[in-house]
Amino acid sequence: MTELDRSRLYAWFCDHADEPLAEYLMSCLAPAPLADIATKADTGDLAARIDALAAQRETDRIATKADMRD
Repeated sequence: MTELDRSRLYAWFCDHADEPLAEYLMSCLAPAPLADIATKADTGDLAARIDALAAQRETDRIATKADMRD
């Protein structure tokens, strides 16, 4: 549902009911297309990416003076 669709639907609800009911009905709808909403299945992939970035950061870090002496 686009933002324009959401706005038109909200206006229609306000015209045919009242504003508190329109607010409630809109809060029941997904704020974005369902395909764009993150799920629990996405968290595993995200955790793996974070771990990979952390490992890469360790290997790519800048040498300190102490590292150069060793």
